[in-house]
Amino acid sequence: MGVGSKEERTMLINQPTLLIQPALEELLIKYKPDVVVSDAMFYWAPSVAAQFGILCILFVSGGTFPLVVFKRIYDMQPSMSVDADQITVSDLPGPKIVMPVPELPNYRIGHNEACDKVLDSLFGSWPDVYGIVFNTFRALEKEHCKEFERVQRKRAYFIGPVSLCNSSNVDGVIHRGGKGDVGFLKWLDGKEDGSVVFISFGSECYFKSEQLHELAIGLEHSRRNFLWVVRRDNMEEWMPDGWEDRMAGRGFVLKRWAPQVAILSHPAIGAFNSLWMEFSCAVKVWDGGKRSTREEEHELVPRSAIAHAVFKFMEPGGEYVAMHSKAKNVAVSALAAMQEGGSSHGDIKNMVNDLFGLIG
Repeated sequence: MGVGSKEERTMLINQPTLLIQPALEELLIKYKPDVVVSDAMFYWAPSVAAQFGILCILFVSGGTFPLVVFKRIYDMQPSMSVDADQITVSDLPGPKIVMPVPELPNYRIGHNEACDKVLDSLFGSWPDVYGIVFNTFRALEKEHCKEFERVQRKRAYFIGPVSLCNSSNVDGVIHRGGKGDVGFLKWLDGKEDGSVVFISFGSECYFKSEQLHELAIGLEHSRRNFLWVVRRDNMEEWMPDGWEDRMAGRGFVLKRWAPQVAILSHPAIGAFNSLWMEFSCAVKVWDGGKRSTREEEHELVPRSAIAHAVFKFMEPGGEYVAMHSKAKNVAVSALAAMQEGGSSHGDIKNMVNDLFGLIG
């Protein structure tokens, strides 16, 4: 049984953020800080800070490319035809981006008053903030970092990946965000480097039991090791008969919170699912059928497509070896960006110097 559309679930997740607003006001009155750094999803924070004459910096936890694309779609929405088969996201660097209309969120096609209000407030707050901080680094998204600075004309600091800041604190990385079962780490320790696929779709993605069933069988048929985070209470709704026993030793299912930083840092992880295909290090699982953000319209991604994609991508020395090599190069670049003299390290210094120069 579903729990509403993705947009409705997102709005439910965002509603509790409003409850924090009074607490922030109290903190600002009590401590009188010079600067407030707020997650971008707390879209009301800049106006609250402005009431007290305090500078506000927004922190974007993702990359520049997704935000630039999303902002462009937001700007295009008033002229977007609901009858069109696809849209072209124009005026962006790089190859032309063409998106099927059914794959767009509901609130970008029609009008959803609640979602429109949140997005209007989010993007409407940008002119009032001192700057925006991104969890990315310039070498990864060079053209889109420049595009953001050019179009938005805001101070932008690209300081990521922030997960590398305290990677030496093993216990902190493992338990960051929760105290879930970490027995999977011993399981990962027993696997060869790069031999495990990590599957986790986050808090906002919801799959029907039928799709989870197909995914489970697809992973079984792939004959590859996998670590899968499934946030569902009733596993019997989707789990194939005898599947858990058959997957013993080859698959590990985490049924609650998962420390993603610790998992992705483990040498046994060789691939993971991603909602964004960037820097040519990913493949699309399925090109067939009808895809849509509306659950009643999209078709199930078949087990055969899942099995084939996982098997081929994880094949040692296979056709995707160049992607694996490029991903390793990106990792090296990320580490270099965070080190002294790197671009992210430099942007952090620039931000601090800018603020000190402003507030004295």
